[in-house]
Amino acid sequence: MLRFLHILLTGLFGVLSDGVTAFGGVRLVDGENKCSGRVEVLRHDQWGTVCDHGWGPREANVVCLELGCGLADFTPHSAVYRAGSGHIWLRHVQCTGHESSLTRCAVFLHSNAYCTHENDAMVKCSGTLLTPTLTLLSPYTVFSPGEAVRFSCSILQGHLSDFHLYKHGVSTPLVTQRADHTQKKAELTLSDIETFHQGSYSCQYRIKTGFPPQLLSSPPSNSINITVVELLTPQHWYNTSTEAPAGSVIKGHNFNITCSTPQQYPGGSFQLRLIRSNGTVRQSLPALTPSVTFTFPNAQSSNEGYYYCLYRVQLGGRTFVSRESQPLPIAIRDPDPVLSPMGISWLVSGLTFVVAVIVLIIVAKVLCNKEKKPTELERETRTLLQAKRGLVHCAVEEPLIMISKTSTDPTESVQVLVSVELLVSVAKNHRKTEQLLPPGARFVARANDTWLSQPAWSVANQNISSPVSITRPIFSVSFSMLKHCGNKGQDREGN
Repeated sequence: MLRFLHILLTGLFGVLSDGVTAFGGVRLVDGENKCSGRVEVLRHDQWGTVCDHGWGPREANVVCLELGCGLADFTPHSAVYRAGSGHIWLRHVQCTGHESSLTRCAVFLHSNAYCTHENDAMVKCSGTLLTPTLTLLSPYTVFSPGEAVRFSCSILQGHLSDFHLYKHGVSTPLVTQRADHTQKKAELTLSDIETFHQGSYSCQYRIKTGFPPQLLSSPPSNSINITVVELLTPQHWYNTSTEAPAGSVIKGHNFNITCSTPQQYPGGSFQLRLIRSNGTVRQSLPALTPSVTFTFPNAQSSNEGYYYCLYRVQLGGRTFVSRESQPLPIAIRDPDPVLSPMGISWLVSGLTFVVAVIVLIIVAKVLCNKEKKPTELERETRTLLQAKRGLVHCAVEEPLIMISKTSTDPTESVQVLVSVELLVSVAKNHRKTEQLLPPGARFVARANDTWLSQPAWSVANQNISSPVSITRPIFSVSFSMLKHCGNKGQDREGN
């Protein structure tokens, strides 16, 4: 402190005594570039050198900052750069390091120090400001909304004006921290973060340089990525059989509960919690997709209760858990006896039997209706076969007699036309008139005392002729079918 006051008072005395305001500028010459070389100052429109008596890092930094060349890397000896010539304007300079120009430092214009151009002050600047280092003071890189993230931005040299924390892609700083001239690092805190704060961060510092003063920004530091995990409250619903009332599951039926979240992270999982009267049951499934379904086959009373769903994930060494969903009440009800599985089974079996019987009856009717009507020959053959088995019953009506030819000539024969109607009963009570007579049936006629016989081929009219002369014969005709019909004594006579 005493040294600082001494320099300040000495500089003030020098200014008052010799008019330092006559200095016009500072430059570096005979170096590799404009940021290295021999220090010269302009006074009375002439460039002169500066004696290196009392020259040090503070003075060198003031020169580098004034020229916009960063900070001084080192102050080399005069052997590095070529010595100057002409005036030595400043023989003894003392700076605090905060001056905006070398000409603002305290100077001894009338110093007793012996200086030649072999004592010319020289400096090599960094060319740009040194790159700062950003570190994360928080123990994690993953955060929840509302938390704070602490960074530290540091630089090896001082003379800083302020520090800034930038997020990549955003031009304005999110955090600014002012620094004093001796400060080499600053803590930058990002408070009450939200999801939009997730990203990559770096820091920069600024130094006030030149005359008139201007702010020079450093290059950006290294980057640090942070993640902000926001777990929204999951949604959940359940599905079961359609006959179950709302909020209920029928005992023995299957049901499932689906948990869903709009925000998914790698390695996350869903947890389903059941609170029932006798305790709590938990089960988990990995969240490979935004929605996960828990399946419950054969629901029982132990599945009744309140279901809650939450989402859990581990990131960056931390475990994050969402809020639980609203309770989902599920009641287990006994099945309706009519709609019980056994009742349904009996009902289906009964309906199947009734349908089968109806189908059989319909098929039988169709088949009976489709039976072909037998031909005359088939009917005759069937009648004969059944007659032999005693299955045909015959009823012979009385024959009809008609004399078709009469004559007074006794030598001529008389023809008699006879016919008979045969009623044959087949298959019990079904009666029908047969047009064909079975083989062996005969018409027998008697003319007076003469018997005449002729085979009866059909019930059509038959002619029986008398071979003898009979005067006014009296005919009686009978029909015989005793050999083929099951009922005997069917001969009938007609006159």
